[in-house]
Amino acid sequence: ASNIMKELKAVYPNITRATYVNGDEYEFLLTPVGIDEGETVEDRLDIVKNCIDFLKRLGKTPKIAVLAEGRKDDFGRGPEVSQSITDSEKLTELIKENTDEEVENYYILVEKAIKDGCNVIVAPNGRVGNIIFRTLVLLNSWPSYGAITFGMDKIYIDTSRDQSIEGYVRSLTLAYELDNF
Repeated sequence: ASNIMKELKAVYPNITRATYVNGDEYEFLLTPVGIDEGETVEDRLDIVKNCIDFLKRLGKTPKIAVLAEGRKDDFGRGPEVSQSITDSEKLTELIKENTDEEVENYYILVEKAIKDGCNVIVAPNGRVGNIIFRTLVLLNSWPSYGAITFGMDKIYIDTSRDQSIEGYVRSLTLAYELDNF
């Protein structure tokens, strides 16, 4: 996907992605998921805005969970953890300032965010998002419909090269439904 995303960004410089995970007990967009995506707070804010717009187009009310690489009381347990916690708090405030949507900082508690029905889950960066995706979708078989690309006038859904045949079919089905929405 990195080569395709590079080509797409040349034409559509503001594109972002989020993986759509949907099962019987959960439905959410997980972002960022590319290992080189969502590096800054501002990058993640742009992604969140696109997720909000997408969910609203589908008639859904966004409920946003911001994640960090530790709990709030883990601050000081290393520079990367502390920076991630600081960034998650900044992102949570920026989302509150720039949208009217419900947002909460769940820090590292992704399981609580899912149990609470959050439908936008924002990882601290693309590497962490990719690990969450691989754990839920590829290891535990949670159904993913692929990574929806926002910020362009075409429909492009990226899938993991490790996805199951059923996962590829779900992605094609979603692309068809979005094209006919």
